[in-house]
Amino acid sequence: MSNLNQITERIIERLGLTEMPGGKVFAPDSQAWDCSLGALTFLFAMSDQNPMLRETADFRRERIDTERTPGEQSLDSGFWYRSQESWHLGAGLRSAEPLELDTSESRFRYARGGGVDPWTPGQLTLLNETESVRSLASTYIEVLGTSAGVLVANDSGVEMTDLDGLVLWSYSNANIHSLTTDGDNWYIGTTGGEIYSGTNAAGGGTLYHTFTTTENVLVRWVKGRLIATVGREVHEGAGGTWTQIDPGTTFPSGWNWVDIAEGPSAIYLAGNAGDQAAIYKIEATATTSAIQLSALVQVADMPRGETVNTIYAYVGSFLMIGTSTGTRVASINDDGNLSIGPLIHESSDGVKDFVAVGSYVYAAVGAQCQKGDRSTAPGLVRIHLGETLNNNPLDFAYADDIYVDVTGSCESVTYASDKLILGVTGTAGVYKQAATYVESGWVETGRIRLGTAEAKTWRDLRVLNLPGSSGSVIGYANRDEGATNPSTWQQVVFTDGERYDRTGKVSSNPNEPFTDIFVALELKASTDKSGTSHVSSYNLRAIPAPTRTRLIRVPVMLFDRETDRAGSVMGYDGYAFDRLELLEALEQVFAVVPFEDFTTGEKVNVYIERVSYSRTTPPAQNDGNNGGIATILLRVI
Repeated sequence: MSNLNQITERIIERLGLTEMPGGKVFAPDSQAWDCSLGALTFLFAMSDQNPMLRETADFRRERIDTERTPGEQSLDSGFWYRSQESWHLGAGLRSAEPLELDTSESRFRYARGGGVDPWTPGQLTLLNETESVRSLASTYIEVLGTSAGVLVANDSGVEMTDLDGLVLWSYSNANIHSLTTDGDNWYIGTTGGEIYSGTNAAGGGTLYHTFTTTENVLVRWVKGRLIATVGREVHEGAGGTWTQIDPGTTFPSGWNWVDIAEGPSAIYLAGNAGDQAAIYKIEATATTSAIQLSALVQVADMPRGETVNTIYAYVGSFLMIGTSTGTRVASINDDGNLSIGPLIHESSDGVKDFVAVGSYVYAAVGAQCQKGDRSTAPGLVRIHLGETLNNNPLDFAYADDIYVDVTGSCESVTYASDKLILGVTGTAGVYKQAATYVESGWVETGRIRLGTAEAKTWRDLRVLNLPGSSGSVIGYANRDEGATNPSTWQQVVFTDGERYDRTGKVSSNPNEPFTDIFVALELKASTDKSGTSHVSSYNLRAIPAPTRTRLIRVPVMLFDRETDRAGSVMGYDGYAFDRLELLEALEQVFAVVPFEDFTTGEKVNVYIERVSYSRTTPPAQNDGNNGGIATILLRVI
């Protein structure tokens, strides 16, 4: 601004002259000026060749498509687009903006949903519903799939049932705390310091071992032997001979072991004391005659306040950790130590159990499985260990999965005869995956704002359901994510297997643009629930509606001497160039100044976008009046 001040001072001093050579008197305030720009005043120089022009500034920039695959970004229809053609990276996306996160994730994820299967790229379908295998009113339930059927432990005892609900055998025991199997035999740990056992084929439970303390017994079959905890103690039962394992540390009086799992070279045990939790390992070393187990060594601390409910090993590479707040995945290092990743998903009921099927791991999440339309039920969350997120090797795609539409809590999950089996406490029991589909399922997008906080007029929503699909799809939209269920949002469009490509209007009042929008899709099964809708994509269109900016192009005179419409003359030698210098200085520093058009009374604040000067008089034979016409491009702010 120092150069501008110097120029301004010089110009003001010369403009203040009242007498010029030749005896002419000049009084600037009495001039009939046409306009002013800051402290400068001008006469208009409008003509057919130099008109004054007012126009709206461009609010959309020219774009060149540099995407690897040309798509909607290549179109020049006047609309802005947002579409989605796949959902196979699962839920958890709060923003659907590629500029705010990884582009592929924004294209293939959604915010929340339930009752839908997103895992096949390029389509969204409904999940299978569940059906009862066996009704059991129980506060404790644990299920394990075997070749003979499903082992079910509950408040009354342990039994073997087939998937049609036929009980093959049962053994009564009202004190069961844990259940495990070695493939041929079952074992239960009781609340009174005992282990009972029987065969999977015939049942017939008998007392297997009694500990000296009458505390809860957690028993698991790992590394070809039974490992049992009773109180704070850890015991190994190899060949029926029990040996206490060196604790290697001192545990607090409130310490409680909650689960045991095996890795390639170690056995892992998880426990809690108050709001603190940790995971320990027991290394297994082979000798010429036996497998030697080491002392307990701590390998992981959980964040304070996050306790462990269950652990589960996956193909020797990962240890799934179900906590009071959700699921974490730990990688198992070569030395048996653990590297724990972030929370993959959250559950206010915590995670109770895991089972793996292929590249997926299913987590039992109590009563907090999303079934769609922001309601929950006992069920599972599916985690895809083949799809990582956020450039983190321990952060994986997930989505809410099958559920049981009852009051209760899904405490256990297993897999048998190609079906997921759920154990649900309360007045529920054992449920299996059915062949039919849920009646309806939902997905909700994250926030869509098309990469800018400027307002948009949201025009229409297009939904494509595959031709011939048995079900139907309803598209909803809302300007606020809010706490309301999406079923209460504006219903925009309906499609089915015959009317499979439909478009509906989003806004009934295009004169009320807004910044953000949220979209929800409701998928519906066929009437008999034997068929599902197949959504292939949705497409949202909007027109940008930012506050328009005006450009004013003003041609003005820049001569050494100028005569206004009243015949008054103003100027001096160098008057034109002095004012030109000041204009260019204002342009250089983007100074905001008032512009007033005295012919119309308009007064606005502007800054100079561009100054163009055309000199129309030669230095000689011009009667001492050098100068020309300046065209000033002003942006109104």
